[in-house]
This record gives sequence, structure tokens and C-alpha cells, in this order.
Amino acid sequence: MYRVPVWACAAGLVLWLGWLAGLAGAQMVESFETTAIGEMPPAGWIKWQEAGGRGWSNTWVGRQPMPGWMNGTNEAPPDPDAGRRMAYVTYTHGGAKTNDLWLISPTIRNVPSSCPVSFWYRSSFSNFADSIRVQVTENTNATRKSDFAITAFQQDFPRNWPNDCAPPEKCDFPPWTNIVVDIGALVTPGSDIRLGFQEYCNNNWYDVRANELDVVRVGARVRGALHFDGVDDAVRLPLTNRPTAYTIEAWVKPEASGAMSLLAATDGDPLATYSHQLRLTAGGVFEHYLWDGSGKTVTGTTAAQTGRWYHVCGTAQNGGAMRLFVNGTEEGTAAAVGVMSTARTNVVLGGATGGGFGAFAGGIDEVRTWTVVRTPTEILDAMNLYLRGIETGLESCYRLDRTGGSDLFDSSRGGHDGWFGAAVDSYVWTHRARQYDGVDDVDEDRQASVSADYTVEAWARPTSTGARNILVWTEGDPLMTYNRQLRINAAGQAEFYAYDGAARLVTGTTVLPSNQCPFQRAAHPGRCDIGRGRFLHGGAGGGGILCPGHECARAARCYAGDLHHGVCL
Repeated sequence: MYRVPVWACAAGLVLWLGWLAGLAGAQMVESFETTAIGEMPPAGWIKWQEAGGRGWSNTWVGRQPMPGWMNGTNEAPPDPDAGRRMAYVTYTHGGAKTNDLWLISPTIRNVPSSCPVSFWYRSSFSNFADSIRVQVTENTNATRKSDFAITAFQQDFPRNWPNDCAPPEKCDFPPWTNIVVDIGALVTPGSDIRLGFQEYCNNNWYDVRANELDVVRVGARVRGALHFDGVDDAVRLPLTNRPTAYTIEAWVKPEASGAMSLLAATDGDPLATYSHQLRLTAGGVFEHYLWDGSGKTVTGTTAAQTGRWYHVCGTAQNGGAMRLFVNGTEEGTAAAVGVMSTARTNVVLGGATGGGFGAFAGGIDEVRTWTVVRTPTEILDAMNLYLRGIETGLESCYRLDRTGGSDLFDSSRGGHDGWFGAAVDSYVWTHRARQYDGVDDVDEDRQASVSADYTVEAWARPTSTGARNILVWTEGDPLMTYNRQLRINAAGQAEFYAYDGAARLVTGTTVLPSNQCPFQRAAHPGRCDIGRGRFLHGGAGGGGILCPGHECARAARCYAGDLHHGVCL
């Protein structure tokens, strides 16, 4: 595995697209962007449904998925390869067999013994239970259900999922979920395979459900990481079990030196009571700490370097031993353990604890807790893999690749979704940012509508100076007609400009610093042109506002009154 850092906007607690995990061998990325609407499947893919019918189709960002049945509009998953189109299947009827719908991949060649398959999926509203399955076959001529015999993944959705949404209530989609399974161990190493994405509803005459699939990757995956500022960022994980044995692990990337806590169990105030802790010492080595009536530690030998990723793991058991593993290798001297502390009402991720261990500065990813002691082989084998979430003894699995609102999603069966600490502004959480070169980069959203009451907001990280446009509404040519604009003036201050027969301007007092992501909000619906490239050549035209060199014009949203009218990205 290798890790390549990409964008990170440091404005409190944020989610990086922190690194790319890849493997040699099989490679495939399908984001359904090149397939015209109504012309599924993509080249090389096969659609199959047991009793005919439409089967898998496609849809697009901004479209209402099931008019009359669901609220809201489609949105893309938080993935850099996601565009404006996605695979989609819904509402089949006329007999149980019509609810067995397949989307079969092209041949994937030379699959290694460890090969991740990742995809984004979400499902909402049904009169009946439903499921999504990923099936695998070594038959490269596979075209139908009977050609597949290996189930790599299955997720079931109960009736009226999510949140007991049932008629006559109209439902929204839940957040996208990034699902990752390792198919390498399921097939012969080096073999050629095909994948089958099966949407299946058993023995029902009507399958009223909206299902969306996007960005299928084989052999590589984009991974996120949660970034902590080292000041007051913290996450509370609602883990209340008091295990007599445990394994705790995480990937960490320190950005500063000094004594810092990575994660620790507490019964409330981690400055007063803490145990089951992974941390960095003042000397820059990793350490595992617990309390069993007295403080016990195992101190590692690896000198942590800033800007590098490390896998850190601790294991312990009542009446047994506590151990520390760094990058899959045991370090330090195992210590005997009596009866461990039961003070555990939550686990604090990244926050300061007693003993002089400050808040963590850097990235944290793939946090997992277990109620069993994992063996050295199990730790080493799994540290580079996404788990399925159903492994024996797995208490929680925080991939930190996505969030639902301000929650941190637990991918295990325990469902212990976490929350941000009080000092953290949850709206700072982000999945991605758009980068604009300051020359000719532009994005347009033509689906928003004009309203008398509006709000427009965006995060922006300027990387250049001068007068620059962030976001503007226009009827065509923004050099000629522009209104409802967020921009940065020549002095570096944020401005909101509007025209209602006369020019209206509100100028902020804060000079926006370079390479930081200040939040800006004003009023706006309409069509949003973000980072309009033609503004670079402005001068007199368009008020002389230049295109920004923004690395982060992120999470820009257009609102009309209280209604969400589009995401301007």
C-alpha cells in the first residue's frame, strides 16, 4: 500500500481525501459518466433481469428520484471521480422474479490475492425489504444469475428504510455509503473475473424502492482521513462496553511533535479519568497506556516522523498482558495486567487527556475497537484492508470516509455513530474541495431557480491575491450580467454584491488569509457560476473581478427561502 496526500483545508476538524490506497494488478473505475441517460449499461457491462423489464438504468444530479414518493433531488457521492450521473434502479412490478436485477461488470483480469472492490450505494423507501449483493465469478463469459456462485457482499434494507419512512410520508435518500470488500481471497489468485451487482427483493410483487450506485473501483480506492488541529478538536465515540479484553487500532499521521493523545477511553472528563489509550510521548514514540489500579504502559521504539502514516495498535486482557504494535510489528516489552479500569462511557478521539497529553495534530483514519485480543497475524493481515463490519469481536469500525450530517459513521454491526466534541464546528466537516487554477476553471449549476428570498454560502480558500469572484448568478455572460455574488475585493475582504435596479454592496472587515478556508454566507439562488474563468480577463467588464486561485470553493450551497435548490460544485 502507498499513501499520497491530497487537498486539506485547515479550518478546524475536516475530512481529508487524505491518501490513495492502491494495489498492483486489477484496476477498474466506472463512474457511469460516459453513458447517456437512458442508454445503460456502459460499454463492456451487461444488464440482466430474470423476467425482463427495464432493470438498471441511470439518473443524474438534481433529478427528483421518485416524484410523488420521495422528497429532495439526487446528489453525487463525495468522491473525486463522481460526476453528475449514476446507476439507478427502482419500482419494478408484475411478479417476484422481476425484482432480481443485475448489472454485470466487464472482465477484470489478473486479480491478486488481495484486491479491494469499492463502490458507493444508497437505498431509500420501500413497501418491502430489499437487498444489494455483490456476486463474483471466474466465468468470464458470465451474462446471467446462474453464472455467479460467490457472494462477496450483501446488505439488507428493512421495509420502510430509513427511519421508518412509510406512506403517505415522503422520504429523502440517506447519506451515501462507501462499501469496500476484498475479493482476492474469494477467487483463484491471478484469475480473471466478473462482478455482478444484484438488487434483489424476495417474493414480493411490488418493489417500490430507489437504489443508486456510483464510482465502482477495483484494485484501488480513495480513502478519507479526519484531520485534527491540535488545539481543541475532538470526537466522542459512544462506546460504553467495558471489555475484559480489547484491541484498539488506528492509522495516524502526526503533524507536530510532543506528547499527544490519539484515542482514550473515559467516563466523562478525559483530563481526570482515562485508560485504554494510544498516544505519542514527548520523545516522539508511540505508547499504549491503561489503568488497572495503577498506570501501565508499553512504550514503542519507532520514532514517529511528521507527515508520515503509521498503524498503531494496542491489545490487553484482564489477568493477561498488554502489548503495542506499530505497522504490524510488536514493539516494547509486554506488561502484566490485573483488572482493567471500567471507566468507559465513551472514547475520545484526538482530544487531550490527563498526564500532560495534549490534543492530537494531524490525521487519523480507520479507527477500530474490538472486544477480543487480536493475534499478531490478524493485526498484520487486516491493517491494510477495509473490514466488512461483521468480523467476530469487532465492536466498532470508523472508516472516517464519510459522515451523515455531523455524525461519524460506524461501519460495524454495532452502529455506534460518533459525534463531534463541543469545541468543533460540525459544518467544517467536508469530503472534498474543488480546485480552481485562477485562469479559466469554472463550474456551472443551471438547475437552481430564482427566488425573492435566498441565501448563498461557500467555503473558499484563496491561494492568490487581487479581486476575485467566488460565486455569481448570471443570465448568460457574467461579464455583462452578474448579480447575487460572493467575491473577494482587491484588499482581500469578502464582499456580497447584488443588483435590484441599483448596485448593492456589503463589504466584510476580515482580510481573508491565504491558504485558509473562511466561511462566507450571503443571499442567493439562481444559476451559480463558481470561479468563473472569463473574469480573469475582466478589467472593466464584470466590475473587474478576477477569477480566484481557489483550492477550496467547497460545499457551496444555493438556497431559495428554506428550500434547498442545488449544490454549486
